[in-house]
Amino acid sequence: METQFDVVIIGSGGGGAPIAHTLVKAGKSVLILEKGPLFKPQYQNPNGLSDFKRDELFADGPEKRIRIPGVANENEAFYSSHVEPDINDEPHIYRGFDGKDRATIEGYTAQVVGGGTQLYGGVSLRFTPTDLRLQSFNAGRNDLQEDPNGDIQREARDWPISYEQLEPYYLKAEYLVGFNGTVENQLKPFSGDKYQPPLEPNPISIYAKVGMEQIGKQLNKFTVTLVGKLGLCREKLLLWLVQQLNQFGY
Repeated sequence: METQFDVVIIGSGGGGAPIAHTLVKAGKSVLILEKGPLFKPQYQNPNGLSDFKRDELFADGPEKRIRIPGVANENEAFYSSHVEPDINDEPHIYRGFDGKDRATIEGYTAQVVGGGTQLYGGVSLRFTPTDLRLQSFNAGRNDLQEDPNGDIQREARDWPISYEQLEPYYLKAEYLVGFNGTVENQLKPFSGDKYQPPLEPNPISIYAKVGMEQIGKQLNKFTVTLVGKLGLCREKLLLWLVQQLNQFGY
């Protein structure tokens, strides 16, 4: 058994796995450290049974409590699935509109070989060229809405690299990870198309798609999959959709 490696990578998800692949192809010895188990789907198991449960985002464990000092929702109850890390061990903190910090109680990652790529909807959208230069784009503007405290111009930053420099690596990641979708209707330049065919939408995605079409949103098949499978809180999504439909009289 080898004990010396050129590179050690922590995590086998959508970031670590393509990097490991690239390094191995270049002749480097690589060790990947993954805290979660190797779960196999039905077609990889001799007994024909899947190691995954019926829904990896289905919370089937006992009730837990947030024990993170200083967060606004400390002691709030939460549940986790068999592939999610314990929030108290790996908290994901966000700042709400009231300025208070909270720990998310929704699943946001997976401790399993393959990481979040085992759970997500096969979609990962690129940043646009403007996303990488938000400071320059917003400098001197006086038409920014819903930003009374000037947070956008104060906090926005430009990346040290451009979209053009990043684009070849987007293309490599889309090929190695195996993203599903289409370049159609994406407002960003592509030097090639490495996408796998779009996945069929699930019922939640179809409901959201119909609602968005009603309020005049321009969609492609990316949006349909994204809405239904990408770690978004479905209840919040549907609430938002209903509010939008009501606003437009539907």
